[in-house]
Amino acid sequence: MKTVIKQSGIKLELEAAAEYYFDEYFLIYIKEEKLLTFGERYVLFELPVMSKPQQVEDAVFEMTLKGYKPVLAHPERYPYFQESGLESLEKLKSMGVLFQLNALSLVGFYSPKVQKFAHQLVKNNWIEWVGSDMHNQRYFEAFKKAIQNDYYQMLCESGNLLNNTLTE
Repeated sequence: MKTVIKQSGIKLELEAAAEYYFDEYFLIYIKEEKLLTFGERYVLFELPVMSKPQQVEDAVFEMTLKGYKPVLAHPERYPYFQESGLESLEKLKSMGVLFQLNALSLVGFYSPKVQKFAHQLVKNNWIEWVGSDMHNQRYFEAFKKAIQNDYYQMLCESGNLLNNTLTE
């Protein structure tokens, strides 16, 4: 696929990685150093929706010790972070966890509550990655609106984004 993209003249960098679900297998993969990474050893992981696992900080510490760079997928979508506000994410941020926001969150695709928290994260300059969450045509249509959103523009102009070529 990389060859076809290059031959077509499409400006796109393609990498294979994974979004890991935080469970007992993820913890084993960390210990055994069997994580698929992207870029400079970035590891994308997501948490359970209903309750924050107690071992998150321990896992982040282990990842960092092994030279991985943890990236938390869509922190704006976890109810336990929304309810506690930015303070609930402060510890992870201070441990070096990077945050990947779903662009669709900026326009209320998931819920007004998610949208509000996403806006807070953007205003606080806590977002380093933006994901498209492209599952089907409906998501694509919402994504087109999201990249025209003022908060998305703030992200692009912040200088914080590590995937700042998402929509070029």
